[in-house]
Amino acid sequence: SESSSCPLSRRCEVPMNISAGLKPGINTINITVEDDFLQSYVMSLVRTQSMTAQMIAATTPNLSEEDALARIMGLLEDTWAGSVDSEDEEEITCVISNKLKLRCPLSFERCTIPVRGEQCQHLQCFGLQAYLESNMKMRALNNRWTCPVCSCVLRPQDLRVDSYVEKVLSETPEHIDEVLIMQDGNYRCIEDFPMDQAYVEKEKAAKEAAAREAEARTADDVEVTEMYTTIADGDDKGEKRKAAQQHTSVQKTLTKRQRARMQRSLEVAEGEENSD
Repeated sequence: SESSSCPLSRRCEVPMNISAGLKPGINTINITVEDDFLQSYVMSLVRTQSMTAQMIAATTPNLSEEDALARIMGLLEDTWAGSVDSEDEEEITCVISNKLKLRCPLSFERCTIPVRGEQCQHLQCFGLQAYLESNMKMRALNNRWTCPVCSCVLRPQDLRVDSYVEKVLSETPEHIDEVLIMQDGNYRCIEDFPMDQAYVEKEKAAKEAAAREAEARTADDVEVTEMYTTIADGDDKGEKRKAAQQHTSVQKTLTKRQRARMQRSLEVAEGEENSD
């Protein structure tokens, strides 16, 4: 016999792969447990076969479109019935919405192969590939294989492909995220409600008016460009006028107060010139 010993994982929910320690022929596994409560421990040796997500997906049963629609109608039966019970009845019946979401809660993309658990009581489906891959990457077995919508235990063999939802996905544009299931079995797309044109025009006019008002207020405080002539010192008035005519003007930015001050200075200068 070939003996193989290896330490067990401390996390009881994580299985240990002992394949590498096995040899052809008879193998002996020795297990030693030191604890006062041995009756609390359970060990099992399981022979398994590794399967990829693609292999599991290939074996997932497919509900026909008629069966899938009949199931959806059964789930929505209380929704269609409405509040028809007697007012004296104290029992509260929980109904589900007839709004069907087309995006997978795991990948946040539109489902490619929509699946739902055989015992799940909700309309929303999720992507088969996303569900299998996310669970196979999860180390903690106690967190594996739970429905992402209702959190019920959902093993791969309990998954069912919904052909009716597949049809809805194939017939609706990519930007559609939700549809309403109608009582006759048809569906209606839910799109973002477009803004009323009058409201849009009103908002646009209000923004333009606000922009004009802000521009008008800024015009009073903004610096204003003023052209004035620099007059060279000299006694000859002709030389001064000639200097004014020879593009000796200088561009300068002035505020209102500076313009008023400059105007007063020019008036004083002209008064002195006339007195000469």
